[in-house]
Amino acid sequence: VDWTCVMQFRHQNEVGGLYWSLNLFVTCAIAIVSALAHGDASVLLFMGGCSAGLLISFTLFLLTINRQYVKTFYDTRTSSKYNTDLFFNSTSDESKFNVLLVHENLWRDIRADVKAWLVTRLPMWIESPPEWLTDNHRASIPEWAVDDKALLSRVRNENVKALIEARRRSSVAGLLVAVPNAQES
Repeated sequence: VDWTCVMQFRHQNEVGGLYWSLNLFVTCAIAIVSALAHGDASVLLFMGGCSAGLLISFTLFLLTINRQYVKTFYDTRTSSKYNTDLFFNSTSDESKFNVLLVHENLWRDIRADVKAWLVTRLPMWIESPPEWLTDNHRASIPEWAVDDKALLSRVRNENVKALIEARRRSSVAGLLVAVPNAQES
């Protein structure tokens, strides 16, 4: 991942900001050392040019992007620290909920806080489900986080009746369309 120069991998849940940036320099150094070991001046010139081009384009990129994103290229937070910060610093339920969408080991230090937050939010979400609370979100709520299993079942199965009804209607509609087409043959 870190050799591809795909900037999205600098995220803490991937390889991390500073690690990604340092690997960019390591990649350039390895290219030049390999060219020196090869011993051909044209290879050295080519690899040196590629490395210089990469570093210049990276520098220009950092100078032209939105200033708030520059820090993501030298951020030293671990994935666990990032997810903890995300949970405690988020102002919206949707942002806080995103912590539940990554592996539980990345936020195990705040399990009690997540549980307390879910206990207060789940009843509200049943009464007035937010748009962002999709079936995938509902399924990612860990069972250990909700003591009231009936409440968890209601949250997870909120859309089941509507989905079954929609599926039944689409099946009947499919049959009704298929029958006239069969008579035309």
